[in-house]
Amino acid sequence: MSLPTDFNSWEHFQDIWKKTHNKEVRQWFRDLDPDTLDLDLKNTSTKFIFSFIN
Repeated sequence: MSLPTDFNSWEHFQDIWKKTHNKEVRQWFRDLDPDTLDLDLKNTSTKFIFSFIN
């Protein structure tokens, strides 16, 4: 099986890392109720961090 012509190894790595990391984060915080969290997303760095979780 050959790689697609538009394959990008860096994007592939980021995609795999993000999926793996998101699973670990969900597992770590599984006991928290997302409806009760008070997250202030006004901070740019917080927005950046939470962009990886979604």
